[in-house]
Amino acid sequence: INNELQDTLKSLEQSLGAGKRFVDIGSGMGLTTMVISQQYPETEIVSVEPASPNWILQQLNLRCNLDKPAMSKIKVVLAGVGPNTDDEDNMMAKLMWRPSSTTSTRSWTPAEEFGSHDIELLVRLRRLRSILAEADVSITNNGSSPNMVDVLNLDCQGCEYNLIPALSDEEFDAIPNVMGYVHWGYMPESKLPSS
Repeated sequence: INNELQDTLKSLEQSLGAGKRFVDIGSGMGLTTMVISQQYPETEIVSVEPASPNWILQQLNLRCNLDKPAMSKIKVVLAGVGPNTDDEDNMMAKLMWRPSSTTSTRSWTPAEEFGSHDIELLVRLRRLRSILAEADVSITNNGSSPNMVDVLNLDCQGCEYNLIPALSDEEFDAIPNVMGYVHWGYMPESKLPSS
């Protein structure tokens, strides 16, 4: 764990622990999930990964490194977060998966960046609300679900451009901690967000 991650973990002491939920969007091989589980063993974790090869590696990684009680607090979901609507919540997208860099599955890699060993995956996209409902977690407290998100970690290589705007103000305000990365990456300047 590098110093930056140690500082981040320390800043989350009040937000993680017994009765708290950490949602990891773009969880890759599960390294952040594993660190949260080890540092805050009572935290319930929802780990969401769109690339099936990474999802399999994550399952192996977690099962080889965590005991049964720790595993019982983690739900690993194979899904990508997309710009879906209430009418269409089962969209598909092509993502690039690079076996030599299994932490970076992207939907926005230009064709000229594809290497001879890169693989194009077909991934099911779903709304964050639907993915969390599958894991028995709610974004907002609708009176029937006390299982709210306490920390939302976004490391999804660009899905944040769809995920954040798709949340209502009420949903976004109900998440006390949103952390992660904004991935400018190889996005052409003409397609960068204006704000």
